[in-house]
Amino acid sequence: MLPSSLLANDAAWSSHIVSFQEETTVQPRSLVERVTALEKQMQHLQDLPERFKNLETRFDGVETRLGVVESQIVQLRTDIGHEFSAIRSETKIGFAELGAQMRLLHEDALSRIATMTEGRRSRKR
Repeated sequence: MLPSSLLANDAAWSSHIVSFQEETTVQPRSLVERVTALEKQMQHLQDLPERFKNLETRFDGVETRLGVVESQIVQLRTDIGHEFSAIRSETKIGFAELGAQMRLLHEDALSRIATMTEGRRSRKR
């Protein structure tokens, strides 16, 4: 149930609180049981500094590797930029050469057409 719908319906809200209290009620325990539970918790807490050091070490390793990956990505971007620039230059040169060849072929075709046309005119006369 959403909190907004609980607030709108007081009866539902009250039953929710009661059920929460029933779930969180602590059963009475003896002093020995409570001390034993606290000792277990303390044992877990004593391991925390070592676990934290291990996590720091692992995090430092991850940070180092991430730095290496970052520098590799930067290098890759630089290399790709240079390659695209080179391809662009080669393409411009290639298109310029192609255009020159096309102009020569066009001029050659026009001169052949002119020669053929002159040959026909001289035959007709």
